[in-house]
Amino acid sequence: MDLAMENATLGLDSILVGPFTKEIETAEWLDRKLAEFGLSREEVTVKVLFVTLKDTELQKERIIERGAMDRDQWKIDNWDEYEQSLDLPTVAWGIPESDILVFDNSGELTEEKINNLVAFIER
Repeated sequence: MDLAMENATLGLDSILVGPFTKEIETAEWLDRKLAEFGLSREEVTVKVLFVTLKDTELQKERIIERGAMDRDQWKIDNWDEYEQSLDLPTVAWGIPESDILVFDNSGELTEEKINNLVAFIER
């Protein structure tokens, strides 16, 4: 996150990957983090892209296929409980709804889907 903020001070874009669930659900977190680097919302555009699978059985299949059982065994053994934790967090930062996108990563990654993602990022 600090690297992204440093990039923002230089006018550079960043893409961060992670759940950031706690941060996203904390209303003042974004403004506090921007302020640490002398930035404000007027200077920085923040977008949130949730990549998800609406089909949780497909998600389970993909978790099994990736073969990281040391990390995923609990999820598989307790799927019903884990599945309940898959709800998307609420973005509490007060950013415009147009800067939040939920992308369903099931099915084929088509050119249309890619174009929609690029359009969201570039908007």
